[in-house]
Amino acid sequence: MPLRDEHEVEHTPVLDATLAAIAASPHLGPMDAGAIEAIKALAIKIDVQDAYYEALADDAADHNRRPPSVDNVSLPTYLKYAESLGLTPTGRGKLGDEKPEASGGNKLGDLQAQAARRRRTA
Repeated sequence: MPLRDEHEVEHTPVLDATLAAIAASPHLGPMDAGAIEAIKALAIKIDVQDAYYEALADDAADHNRRPPSVDNVSLPTYLKYAESLGLTPTGRGKLGDEKPEASGGNKLGDLQAQAARRRRTA
């Protein structure tokens, strides 16, 4: 079943940019397929949401109802997916980190990392 329907818009800048970023990311593989499909669905939702909410607001006005609430979840969720897939500068920076052992001053994390290193060498 296609993700697009009668709410399809011709201009899809978020989806286009997402597809380009995915194509340029050699680190992504088959195990990332679910997250890739999720971010593509979110990109489509973000691209069409203005037209969708405008149609809902018009319908609400026609039927004397309250207009719909604004979606304040899709964009932050999209950005979290993009970061986790290494499609943002921060996400790409995290790709080089083997493990989150550099705890940034977290004493418990430092102690756990030291213990893990000792177990590996023992």
